Amino acid sequence: MVGQPCEPVSDDARLNARQSFLIVQARRKQHRQQRESENLAQN
Repeated sequence: MVGQPCEPVSDDARLNARQSFLIVQARRKQHRQQRESENLAQN
C-alpha cells in the first residue's frame, strides 16, 4: 500500500520487532560470555 497508511504500525508489530531485537541482543551477549569463559578456561 503506497501513500498515506490508513493506520499506523500496530503496537503488536512494534512490540514484536522490539522483542525479537532484544532476543537477538541477549543471544549475542550469551555467546560473548560463553566465548570469554572458554578463553579463561584455556589459559
